[in-house]
Amino acid sequence: MYMSSRDHLSTALFRKIMGLFVMSKINVLLFDIGNVLIGWDQASLLNKVFEVSGVQDTPELRALFKAWNDAWDSGSMRELSQKQIEDYPAYAAAIRAYCEYWPISLKPVIEESFDIVQEAKRAGYRLYTASNFSSDNFETTLPRLPRLALFDAVHISCTFGICKPNPLFWTDMMQRFDFCADEAFFIDDRHDNVEAATKLGIASHLFETPQKLRADLKARQIL
Repeated sequence: MYMSSRDHLSTALFRKIMGLFVMSKINVLLFDIGNVLIGWDQASLLNKVFEVSGVQDTPELRALFKAWNDAWDSGSMRELSQKQIEDYPAYAAAIRAYCEYWPISLKPVIEESFDIVQEAKRAGYRLYTASNFSSDNFETTLPRLPRLALFDAVHISCTFGICKPNPLFWTDMMQRFDFCADEAFFIDDRHDNVEAATKLGIASHLFETPQKLRADLKARQIL
């Protein structure tokens, strides 16, 4: 069937408009905080912990601290760590040092990420943090992040006792903030969290740099 140049133009325009319509279904952006909006370096913290506590540095103990840190994000680190102090008395000095020196794990704010947040805010997206944090450590971090005021709400694991990658973390968010999985885009620096969100039908980005995030958002026609 013959198509005029006007017909071709109309078809191309229709496809472009439909493509933008499909992509525009995303209207909620979910940002992790640590290593997405502000740098966090657990390795440097552990170096200090072993230095001041006198406890021997081993890969096994570093793995334990990683697991403990994740567990402490469900509430107060100082309160929840008492169980590990009781269960692992040989590591008590190191656990106490971890709590005391935790602030040195914070690194500079990633301003380029916040620039993206600000652009998304101006574009009309709903913005929520989706982050694991113990209550103590979030209080320590909050003064460094005045631009969190850009977000519609701050969703932190310690407030609800549920941590990523538990699927309930996101289903609770969807219920609380009234959005569906296919309306959201999630940004996080951990594979396990991105994988869990993706399984729920939430489009996700494994964060490495703000530049790569920006490129992905443009490719998806989000920004």
